[in-house]
Amino acid sequence: AYSEAVDRSPQGLDFWLHLGDFIYEYGRQNYPEPSETRVPGLQPANDVVHLQEYRKRYAFYRLDPDLQRLSAAAPMISIWDDHEVANDDWMHGAENHQSDQGNFEARKTAAIRA
Repeated sequence: AYSEAVDRSPQGLDFWLHLGDFIYEYGRQNYPEPSETRVPGLQPANDVVHLQEYRKRYAFYRLDPDLQRLSAAAPMISIWDDHEVANDDWMHGAENHQSDQGNFEARKTAAIRA
């Protein structure tokens, strides 16, 4: 998708607008399928919960050469959706937040800080 966005865009854009789900918090066991990635070896391999894990996931996504081209072409404004924290998040939790992953508010704070 990033390649198509760069290749089809006119020169001199002011910015790109990304409408949610820039990252997915799932671990390798849930997402993505190997055929759905440009950069193999999802990092970190587990569901992201802690600040350093969210930062590593953002860094991993930015290894995509097409995303790098897109970022070089113009700044990106990214609108958040649920996966920037956890799937189907709500005030006191999320569908993809389990009790063994710690306090949801701590996870949400980590995601925001990342």
